[in-house]
Amino acid sequence: MSTELIDTLKNHLTEERELSHRMATRIINVMEVDNPLEGLKPERLEALDEFEVERLLSGAFTPVQEDRAKYQRFVPVVGLEKSKVAEIGTDLINNGLTIQLRFGDDADSIAMPEVVLDRFLRLLHLDRPINAGLAERIADWNGPDGDMVRSLLRLPVWQDDDTVQILDGCLDGMEENQSRSLDKVRFLSEFITSTRPDDLMVLAEQLHNLLDAYKKDEDHPMFNFQLGESQSNSIRSKFCGDHVKAFRLAMAVEILKDLGEIE
Repeated sequence: MSTELIDTLKNHLTEERELSHRMATRIINVMEVDNPLEGLKPERLEALDEFEVERLLSGAFTPVQEDRAKYQRFVPVVGLEKSKVAEIGTDLINNGLTIQLRFGDDADSIAMPEVVLDRFLRLLHLDRPINAGLAERIADWNGPDGDMVRSLLRLPVWQDDDTVQILDGCLDGMEENQSRSLDKVRFLSEFITSTRPDDLMVLAEQLHNLLDAYKKDEDHPMFNFQLGESQSNSIRSKFCGDHVKAFRLAMAVEILKDLGEIE
């Protein structure tokens, strides 16, 4: 097993993490303490059921796509065996992995609860494969963007043959136009997860509908604001407000160009 993978995990997990206001409030209420760090003392956590420990700490240990990208160079295309991922977690716990938490001016370190680590490893998607055909197509996509694309291709949306065919078609157009980009793959990952087109023709229709909807709503700012908020939530975009609209419009136009739908 790659020592680089283990070292990256250790460094990532031992970074100091600030408790959010929401997390701190929950810990204070559940543990009946004044300072949330007091509620995370080992003797207090040992009195809780595992699901309660996970609920209290999961907010600080939920990987995002940028986190998953850090591990792609260490993970084979087919993913790691689930037993290997479990073995990594067991070894980290047995070797005394500690986590660093901060709330305001106070800081403390505690042993990583196994249930929290198991959830973190599961959400890294280390055991998920990349479709072999897609992996071959992006083999020359290197650097941080390549790592991010590989992490995106391990998402559930690309574990289906129909959606893989759709992405294949989009990549054909991107390569023909020399317009391949991380933003397009990110957008398609979110958009197709939300809209579930059956094929490229349906995807093109959905993208045209998106453009038409925004165009019709230009004179209705209140409705347009609500639409943007709804779409922001539905695709879990890193963008918000006007940035959602601008990004989605730009991506829809560019992908329709790749598909030969518009010039």
